[in-house]
Amino acid sequence: MNLTSRWPTWRRDLVAGVIGAILVVAVLVPVGWSQIQTERDRAEAIERDAAEARARLEALLRAEHDAQTALAEANDAMLNAMVKSELTRLKELLERETDPVRKKQLQERLREYEEREK
Repeated sequence: MNLTSRWPTWRRDLVAGVIGAILVVAVLVPVGWSQIQTERDRAEAIERDAAEARARLEALLRAEHDAQTALAEANDAMLNAMVKSELTRLKELLERETDPVRKKQLQERLREYEEREK
């Protein structure tokens, strides 16, 4: 075995390996960067969609809260009107009542309603 005969083969293999590595890097690096950019774009799109969905949900929740608040206020107003109506009715009955026992019962009920109204 002569070392001089192997030297050119080794050099040729080294050059071929380096050229192959350069070609692989020349192809894979741009492809890799392209994939990274694609994934970044997808992640940004997902984040935008999530932010839009979050905003829509917050708007729906605000609308639902406003509707519930309006309903509660309407119910409260209706209840107040019913209590006032009952107070008025009790006062009218009290004025017309002649039986002392019944009059006392109506006065007690009237006091109860007035206390509730406070």
